[in-house]
Formats: sequence, C-alpha cells, structure tokens
Amino acid sequence: MPISRRYACGDAEIAVWAIEETSEQLGEMLGNESLLQHARTFGSEARRAEWLAVRLLLREVAGADARIEYAEDGKPLLVGAIGYISISHTRGYAAVALSRKEPLGLDVELQSRNAAVACSYVMKECEMAAVPLEWRAAYFLLRWTACEAVYKLVGGFDYKESLSMPVFAPTQCGVFALSLQCGVSRSFSVGYLFDEGLLLTACAAAGTLPPIVRL
Repeated sequence: MPISRRYACGDAEIAVWAIEETSEQLGEMLGNESLLQHARTFGSEARRAEWLAVRLLLREVAGADARIEYAEDGKPLLVGAIGYISISHTRGYAAVALSRKEPLGLDVELQSRNAAVACSYVMKECEMAAVPLEWRAAYFLLRWTACEAVYKLVGGFDYKESLSMPVFAPTQCGVFALSLQCGVSRSFSVGYLFDEGLLLTACAAAGTLPPIVRL
C-alpha cells in the first residue's frame, strides 16, 4: 500500500509505511533493480521489506533523486536533496523523518511492546522502581524510544549512567527535555505521539522541537 500515515514535527515531515507487501512486491514498486538486488543480500524477509519500504518513503518525501548513504559511524546521510534524514522501523512498519533545517532523531515502536526489559539496559534499578505502577508500561516504552531517538541523533553513550529524563505520566502527546552528562552536559527536546497502535518519538536540539501532529 502507499504511505499509510503522515506527520509533522515543526519543519520535519514524518512518513510511515504499513508493510503489507513482500520484498519482491516492494522492489517492483520501487522500480530500481540495483536496490532490489541489494535488498536480496539480507537474510531476513522482514529486513528486506523494511529496507525497501524506507527507500519508497524516501522517494515520496524527498524526491526521486534522493538516496541514502552512510557515514562511518553508521548514521544515514541524505544525498540528492536538502535536509537531514532519520530512519526507524518496527514489526510491520517503516518510517522516515525528513528535516529541512536541523538534524532529527526518530524512533517508532508498537504500543503493545513491553519495554521493561529493554529499559533495564538504559535505566538504573532505583529509577525503574521510582516509576509508579500505573505509568510503567507507557513510561518505559517512551523512555526506551527516547533513548533510541537520542542515539540516532548523537550516537552511543552509556545511557544508564549519562541520561537524565523526568518521571511523568505520559499523555497522548507532548514535549519534554532530557539531558546527557558525558564530559559535557547536552540538552535535547523530545516530542512524542501515541497514535493508533504506534508511538512516534523524535529528538532534536534543546528548545527547538514542537509536538508531533498527524496530518
């Protein structure tokens, strides 16, 4: 199917593809044999489909000349168009964020995911215990996706030791601040939206990120 959802986050456009096609069908839609051949090198059908869906999304949001290359640290770079690109995928979905003015980190996750185990890698036990029981499912999922979004923006840190995020009851959407203490203090804005089974989380420089809205 075509793009299933579109969102805006300030000047950034976020597009989401609900993957119902096979990788071969996505390759036919893309119409680029070299990209299809590259996708076939992945061992997993799900990985092949996600990779091709991202390229279809890129064509829709950035134009036919746009392509993705990768920096030495693995970050995707937008080539053939102006702006910054961030990529995310979760089971059955692929997503691309195109920001025209500044880098943006994007993460998309299923709301049904139990993120408690994942959060044990990025939160201290005392922090996890301090989250009220009635908030935990949503808060842990938001905490994990925020870490993923920060990682895509700035790279790897020891998030358990370095990241500071307020404890609050997540609502349907919002913006909050978090910081990384790793040599120097770095602050970020994080916007999120729970929308029809998905959680979208975006991260940018402090004070520059408005809420995510569905178009």
